[in-house]
Amino acid sequence: MVDTGELEEYLNDKSANDGDIVTILGEGELGDITDRQTGKTKKALNLPVEVNGRKITYTPGKTATEALRKAFGRDSKTWVQKKFKVTFVKMQVGKDLKNVIYPEPIATIYPDQQKITA
Repeated sequence: MVDTGELEEYLNDKSANDGDIVTILGEGELGDITDRQTGKTKKALNLPVEVNGRKITYTPGKTATEALRKAFGRDSKTWVQKKFKVTFVKMQVGKDLKNVIYPEPIATIYPDQQKITA
């Protein structure tokens, strides 16, 4: 069997399944992306992640970034080695309805505690 998901360079509905566990491998970097519909350029976070033994890039949208920030803190350095579960949700992207990843953090850091609570 050939897993065609291995053709993908980014974490999306072609490279992951609902319920997969993703590990964040690095703090990532900011890059510019251009919206295909509007032509506008905006900043995006590109995170190196691992899913199903493969290292790929995850570019979370606004809602996903906020979920990760809320769980792991504002500085993406603190996200390294944290895990989240892939949950697909339908979202309007431009004129299309697409499956997008909503990350469900597996552990949460509470600011007043030093330990991670699972």
